[in-house]
Amino acid sequence: MGIAVMTKPVAGWTGLALAAMLLAWIATAPEQRVRQKAHAAFTAALALAGGTLAVVAAVATPFFLLGAGGAFADANITYNLEFGARMTPEFRLEQLGVAMLQLTYAASPLLAGTALGLVTIVALRRRSDVILLAWAAGSILGIASTGTFYMHHFVQLVPAAAILTAVGMAALLQLAATRTRRLSRVAGLGLLAIFVIVAVDTNAPAYLARTAAERHLERQVLASAGGEAEKANVAISERVRQLTAEGETVYVHAYGPSHAAVYFYSRRSPATTIFYGTPLRIRPEPGLAPVIEQLRASPPALIVDTTGLLDGIDDEAIEGWQEQFRPGALLALIEERYEFVETVAAVDIYRLRAP
Repeated sequence: MGIAVMTKPVAGWTGLALAAMLLAWIATAPEQRVRQKAHAAFTAALALAGGTLAVVAAVATPFFLLGAGGAFADANITYNLEFGARMTPEFRLEQLGVAMLQLTYAASPLLAGTALGLVTIVALRRRSDVILLAWAAGSILGIASTGTFYMHHFVQLVPAAAILTAVGMAALLQLAATRTRRLSRVAGLGLLAIFVIVAVDTNAPAYLARTAAERHLERQVLASAGGEAEKANVAISERVRQLTAEGETVYVHAYGPSHAAVYFYSRRSPATTIFYGTPLRIRPEPGLAPVIEQLRASPPALIVDTTGLLDGIDDEAIEGWQEQFRPGALLALIEERYEFVETVAAVDIYRLRAP
């Protein structure tokens, strides 16, 4: 995930800010001659560009070797621009609040250390620290540039935050070595200890649960209100696993990405290349036609239809989407080749009829 996210445009701001501050720092160095500055600037720019291109090449090469270069560019640039253009200001603010809550759960010690590092840098006012501040600022700008504030965008902030934490901890240890400011020393160490204890207590189940599925569920519980949707996914997946054999495929017809977890929990592969609704919402053309074509060509053992969850929601956008997302072609396919089995957590399960 860390490598993949660095190929996205959100990481560009980090690189630009770091490059700008490095070049400015070199240009204003009083002890160097013009030729030395030019050489240092060229070396710094080459190192940044080379590192960036190496990461992009490592991720992109398999795509291009398989003839999917266009899909790689679309997934990293075009689709993200289209997705961001459809986000409302209200959605962006809601996502920011959720992201900050999740970040506090997952990285309390790192947040505390970053804050301590920022205080240290402001207090000492060292010239070299400007580069570190620009690095962190560029990362924050990159995260904010999408306006979606998804958690994987915050990966690019981790390197700068880790170094800021080291700067802050070094200052704290120096303070602890003196006999002055005893109260400040105890308060700082106590606050850091509280952050660490809370983070460990909150996140331990997400890393120490017995199975991969249980660990994934614990992480989703942290990320949502009680994790009720994810618990429903577990119940649906258990029934899907009971109704299918290993190696059989299923299709989860879902409005959003959350029900894609059914594939993971049930250990059944998706029958189509598009297996949740967000790409279809962003691009209504060609819509569901390719999905239905794949379903007819290779019918899955089960179709899990989640659109019933949208019933009763008083939202014109969702109502319009429901009509678009459940067209006659899909209903005709289900009626023609599938039989209703049961409803689990407000989700309908259909089984392929015997030939």
